[in-house]
Amino acid sequence: GGLGVTGILTSRLTGKIQADMHFRRYSGGANLKHETTNILGAADLKYQATRRLQARLGVWRTIQESTFGFSRHTVATGASFGATQALGKWALGFDGSFETNRYPEATTLRGEYGTRRDDTYTGSLRADYKVRTWLSTDLSYQRSQRHSRFSNDFNFASDRTTASLRVQF
Repeated sequence: GGLGVTGILTSRLTGKIQADMHFRRYSGGANLKHETTNILGAADLKYQATRRLQARLGVWRTIQESTFGFSRHTVATGASFGATQALGKWALGFDGSFETNRYPEATTLRGEYGTRRDDTYTGSLRADYKVRTWLSTDLSYQRSQRHSRFSNDFNFASDRTTASLRVQF
């Protein structure tokens, strides 16, 4: 279970905080850990700097399933930031984040022994255009890059460009 609270901190600043105690019990696998208990949580702040400019900041700690080695899960810890500026029918924004995934069980891969840790960096830019109150379009670009501190086999980079058209009734 968990607890959370959302609130208005000032006339321009809102926030949300959540905390959870997470227990998992696994079955099967003679060499695998059968139970894990983790404290998880998240905090988000939104700052309305002006009528048209909003900034965001967030931090989190979560648990994610894993199929790597002897680790049944990873613990992900991260932070994100971003801003959006409205300019008439346009809205321009950027976001960035950093996340570390830690695998709790040590393993061996090609003679390398240790616990795996992956760091992922993500940045994005976007432009939204409101054609009508019910019709909008956007264009965005996102770059993600993972650096594994365990093995270069897990490194990657991903570029994604997206264009969309939204109709709302």
